[in-house]
Amino acid sequence: MFKLSCAFLALVALMSLGGCQVAEDPYDQLLLKSSEEQPQPPDLLLNLTTEEVHLNLLGLPIYNKISLVVELEAGEPLGRSEWVLSQGGEVVAQGLFDLPRGTQRLILYQFRSPGFKRMHLLVTTPYGETETTADLFLGKHLMTSQRLDGEGAASFAAREDLPLIELDKTMRVAADLVLTPARYVVSDPRLAAAFEITAPGVSLDCKGSIIYGPGNGIGILNKGHDAVLVRNCTVENFRYALSFSDSSGHFIGNNDFSGNYLRPSTGDVYDFLEVKKCPPPQEDGGGGIEFTHVRASSVLGNTAKRQQNGLLLQYSDGNLVEGNDFSDNHGWGMFLCHASENELTRNVADNMYNRSSAYCHEVQQDGCDAAAITIMKGSNHNRITHNSIRNSGDGIFLAGLPEHGPGGADHNYFYGNDASFTKHLGFEATFSEGNVFEHNKVVGAGRAGFWLGYSKDSAILDNYIAQNGWEGVNIDHGEGITIEGNQILDNQREAIKIWRSDFLNDQYPPPTGYTITSNVIVAKRGLSFQDTVDSKVSGNCIELRYGQPITQQGTCELLLEANASGPCARLAEDDFVLDLP
Repeated sequence: MFKLSCAFLALVALMSLGGCQVAEDPYDQLLLKSSEEQPQPPDLLLNLTTEEVHLNLLGLPIYNKISLVVELEAGEPLGRSEWVLSQGGEVVAQGLFDLPRGTQRLILYQFRSPGFKRMHLLVTTPYGETETTADLFLGKHLMTSQRLDGEGAASFAAREDLPLIELDKTMRVAADLVLTPARYVVSDPRLAAAFEITAPGVSLDCKGSIIYGPGNGIGILNKGHDAVLVRNCTVENFRYALSFSDSSGHFIGNNDFSGNYLRPSTGDVYDFLEVKKCPPPQEDGGGGIEFTHVRASSVLGNTAKRQQNGLLLQYSDGNLVEGNDFSDNHGWGMFLCHASENELTRNVADNMYNRSSAYCHEVQQDGCDAAAITIMKGSNHNRITHNSIRNSGDGIFLAGLPEHGPGGADHNYFYGNDASFTKHLGFEATFSEGNVFEHNKVVGAGRAGFWLGYSKDSAILDNYIAQNGWEGVNIDHGEGITIEGNQILDNQREAIKIWRSDFLNDQYPPPTGYTITSNVIVAKRGLSFQDTVDSKVSGNCIELRYGQPITQQGTCELLLEANASGPCARLAEDDFVLDLP
């Protein structure tokens, strides 16, 4: 029997760049003897890990190569064997090894960019084959950030003890710079930026200084320079506190980027945010951090509140966003468009909605497409885990935007997030495929807990979905959806509603290929199916206050199997444990 354990090291890459190194085959051919000629196979332990090879610039570890390593341990000689590493069905590396005894470490594959990798490892020994898959996320940074006492948190008005220094020209940072603690105030509103990075590999340490803008421009600007460190800065009253583009390998940590641009409200339908453009229109952007074409960078331990947005990732891949507070903004806590293989983890992005618009409040239930985390077209293979995303317009707003051509926002993974008390939808994912929502929580949303209209090959697994204003799960059309192992409790309408509207009927098939199994459902109304074909409902416990557990209209080939009628062993909310920041 083969056993596999995966260990993930926190890593980040300085340079992207393509390519991988494949070990040369040390043998002309692989000689395998038949199983009949061999004794019983020895116990073999496969331990798949990652290790880093890195540079160290200015005291900041920046990683530029990541190796995938397999450790093989056998008490008896294993003999000559073959390994094949593949991703998405394509072989990326292969080789041979001969394990005489003990442990052998093999570098299977070397990465040159971080991100999510689902690797398949096949090992062929003289005794037969074994295989396994491992999900590797190679995008973390080893550095952690702790706020220094008294630094980076106070606003301009509260720090009159600091000396005042006027900036009438942009300060160009071409070497490491440690600021004397002060209030740096831009006196010329025509300046494009207060501070501009003009060389790679430099650090800017504000030491608790406040950089105060004229209501426009950029606080800290970087165009095209890699490996920049920014820390301990308070930046406010700019269009963006920090804007980086066309670069990689940054560390942005322990800053306060609050109190910047806030979109004026019109009090009517024009207060709806525009989510279909990347980057968004000028009036909907602005706020804390803007990354455009930025890769392999870390955003750790920052605060960006009381403005339009917290963080925008535009055409930016392989970044780590961890331990930040993006709460109390009016638009988006985190916004991703054409941004892939990023990790968003242990952030707080609560209370994201327009507080000043009567239209958004009275007509749209504080929605207007505001959300804690918004993920738009072309944003794929991201990992969103352990975030607090409560009391916002939506918790997660993901949309593939079919009118913009093929491809959606696909194969993203959501685990351990709390989207309770959202104004509209806890988790929304439309016109996309391959997204997985596992062990999340949504209680008390104004509308549905989950809305996956027109999604395909996606899964809702082991979530706690309770006391929401509409359905627990609502899906218009949809194909190949799995709903399994969830607690769906006391929602105001159906527990699960699968249906077909008239919208885009000529372009999308009716609801097809649903698997709904092993859920605990306590509800006023159970499961509702309209025009649903080739689907299976099995092994659920359905406890109703009144009505039929399952209603059908126009369905075909809907298999009902081994569903219980209750009472059901429901899970108390306090027993559904999330590891939140």
